[in-house]
Formats: sequence, structure tokens, C-alpha cells
Amino acid sequence: MQKKYANEADRQRAHRQRTKERLTGLQPPVAPKKPPRKLTRPQRLAHAVTELSTLKHEYEAWLQALPTNLEEGALAEQLNDAIDQLQVVIDATEEVILPLGFGR
Repeated sequence: MQKKYANEADRQRAHRQRTKERLTGLQPPVAPKKPPRKLTRPQRLAHAVTELSTLKHEYEAWLQALPTNLEEGALAEQLNDAIDQLQVVIDATEEVILPLGFGR
């Protein structure tokens, strides 16, 4: 049995209302998130150098914060060795010349 409407506008309004009631409480479809873009090799190398420098500065701050009675101990020697080794790695990493990709 068909409903009778006074005019087309009433029919459309009733259709919109039925659709709205039917969709109430439903969530719209969520588009899948795109995975983050991978960093290029030069960017990854730059991040590695930055991380190594940060680590070296943290060890230097730790060494500076040691109490006077520990300044000549084994911990201070280990910290100095770690700082020196990190500096060697940082210098070697900064000197790396990366090849350009295909077509460059």
C-alpha cells in the first residue's frame, strides 16, 4: 500500500526522514590510514648522526655531574671511553658519501 503525499516535496521530506532514522547510530565508514612514508637513506643517516650526538651529549652531562669522589674511578673512565668511541662513530658516519639512486 502506497502512502499518499500532497506533493513531491512532502514525499522527498518523508524519504529523507526515513533514511535519517534508519542511519541513526551508525558510524560512517572510516578510510584506512596510510602507512607513514619511509625516510630516505640520507635522512635515516642524518637521524642516526643526530641520535648519536644526543647520546654523546647525555654521557658528557653524566660525566660532568659525577661527584668529585667518583671523578677518578672506573665509572668516569668508562664514560670517557664511551664518549670517545661515540665521537669516532659520529665522525665516521658524517664522512659517509652515499651513492645517488637510479636515474640521478
